[in-house]
Parts: sequence; C-alpha cells; structure tokens
Amino acid sequence: MPFLAGDGIVTRRGPGNKPPFTHSYYLILPPTLNFLLSQYQAGKSVNTDPAPQGEGMALDQANLENCAGGSFSPGIEMTWICRNTTIYSPLPANPTLSDAFRIKHKAANITELTLENGADNDYSGGLEPGDITKYMAQPWQADFNECSIQAVENGIPLWWWPAQRPYSVFPSDSAEQVQWTRINNDEFNDYEMVLGWKYLGFILNIGKPGTPPSEGDAASTFDPLSSQGIMKGLRWGLRLAQDISAHLQGTPGALQQYEDDVRAEYDQYLSIRHQFYSMETRWPEAPFWSRRLN
Repeated sequence: MPFLAGDGIVTRRGPGNKPPFTHSYYLILPPTLNFLLSQYQAGKSVNTDPAPQGEGMALDQANLENCAGGSFSPGIEMTWICRNTTIYSPLPANPTLSDAFRIKHKAANITELTLENGADNDYSGGLEPGDITKYMAQPWQADFNECSIQAVENGIPLWWWPAQRPYSVFPSDSAEQVQWTRINNDEFNDYEMVLGWKYLGFILNIGKPGTPPSEGDAASTFDPLSSQGIMKGLRWGLRLAQDISAHLQGTPGALQQYEDDVRAEYDQYLSIRHQFYSMETRWPEAPFWSRRLN
C-alpha cells in the first residue's frame, strides 16, 4: 500500500497537549476491511450477486462512492468522529443495509458545543446539530487546497486522497506510465535526494587523491535560474567518460584536467549566478530569494 496520510499526521498532540483525536499517522486498511480481504484471499466469499437493496440504498451508494474517504485530518465529507461507534443508532431486530450507520439524535435540549478530544468519548446519548461538522474544515475548499501543497514527511507533498486528486495518469491506449506531478511510493527516496541535493558532497569536485571524479557539479545543473539543466549534465557525463577512457589508456593528467575544468566552470557559474540573482530586489524575504541572496 502506498504511503498516505493518516488522521493524526499533522499534529501528534491535540488541544491542551492532549492526545490527538485519532492516532493513525499513516492511512491503513481498517481491521474490518483487512479481515474481509483476507477472507476473500482465502476463497471464503460468495460469488452470487447480492439481493437488491432498493432505491434508498442505491442513492446512498451513489453519494458515498464519490467521497474522498480517509484520512480524516480533519476531513472533507466526514471527519474522524465517524470512527467512534457510539454515535450510531442500535440496529433493529431485522436490519437492512439502510439501517446501518444511522446517527443517533439527542433530545432537543440543545447544550453548548465544545471542541474536545472525542476519539474515545461516549456519544451514546446522541448527537446534536453541529456535533459532526464542528470538527471539520470550514470551508472544506481551503483544506482541500492546503492538502495539495502541504509537505507531510521529510518535505514530501502529495500524501492526500490520490483517488480524488490523481497526480499520476495512465493513458488508456498505452501501457506506459506518464508522470504528472505525484511522486510514487518507490520514488520517494529519489525525490528526497532532489530536494536535498545541495547537502550532498558533489557540488564541488574536491576529492581525495585516487578517488573517482564526480560527474559535473549539481549546483549549476539544477539551478532554476541558470537553466543549464540536463544538457550540461549530459555534456559533462560524456566528457568524463572520454577522460576516464584516456586515463585508462595511459594519458597523464586526464582526470586532473577534468577536475580543473569542472572547477573553472563552476567558478564562472557562481559569477553569473551572483550577477543575475543580485538584480532581483523586490522580494528579499521570500524563501526562494533569501536562500539565494544570503
């Protein structure tokens, strides 16, 4: 299962330093669903169509199928309080599917609503109007938008509701995956390397004697303003291959010359970088510019 955000991923502590509303840091299969899937895997399933449940059930299904579902932090269509089983009415003697998960109403003696940790509260007395929505994002559009840009784990975004907001798309007429913006689970480590490239030890090729040379320099290759990009990386890669071949064939100083040329080009890049970056003075406090001007 891919890494997805759970109910408690934003804050591990609730108001007043109490335990969070729910404790799931990652989104996982609920125990009931996990049990049902294990039964299906073991062949313990019924292969006949279920009996029709009527128009009411069909309308419920049509609405619920389009819900984002977990995680509830706080949630859009529903929030974490739905995991507390005491909010539901007891089932009648001969229940149908439409009898399940009906909210139990409290008598009409309206009391003050408070936002408290209710993950384990006893709501068997029923709920009043607002007891569910008071825990939810208001308006939900703001929360939905924030989740699309929120970095959750180690600066990695895009952990929310992939079915509702797909970032990876697959053309219907091709088996080849086409990446949009979402980072798949098996690419998280690569993405972290891209984010933290400036902390890696290959920006300057200052190595110990006898160690293999680095291919180019990452700073000018990935700098968004210099736009030297992948062509520069390919050029230095080709040059390094040629110099390694020359070194193996006995050409003296081939690798040292490569190191010197990389360092010279990097010095030139720093000069150009300073010239262009110093021209921008409008947003000195913006993170993008403060990292580059200081």
